[in-house]
Amino acid sequence: MSINSYHQINLEKLFLELSQVFNGNSEIEKISSQELLQKAKVALAFTEEKAISEDIASVMRADDAHPICSEILKTPFNWTPPETSKSDLYKKHSHFKAHVELLGPDGLVKSNIVRLGLYGMQSHSEYGIRTHPAEEIYVMLAGECF
Repeated sequence: MSINSYHQINLEKLFLELSQVFNGNSEIEKISSQELLQKAKVALAFTEEKAISEDIASVMRADDAHPICSEILKTPFNWTPPETSKSDLYKKHSHFKAHVELLGPDGLVKSNIVRLGLYGMQSHSEYGIRTHPAEEIYVMLAGECF
């Protein structure tokens, strides 16, 4: 892939807005907000653009979606299924999901403190049960789930 097919994106505004989303009292939210604020000034990345599915995007454009969704949709991210497991079954069940790691060891912006990303699922799909040693929190920005 040539460098011309990549976009340079300034993530500062998105990081600053996301830092406000993590406004709870839990330690994980405080650390996430703090890391987003600290990395905002240097949040510049190159990414290939692969649009999010229209099924997920339409939920993000709904009237009850968090306002940050419009900023997320304007950003040329490379939305791909998550690759957090080498399991063939996990990969098979992930084709209807979209993921972008913003902060973390493999993120658009490097962080050794948190792994933070955006995650979308098409309607009527299942997340599935999985475990790992890291503490995890999900903040719903659009849609609903059980």
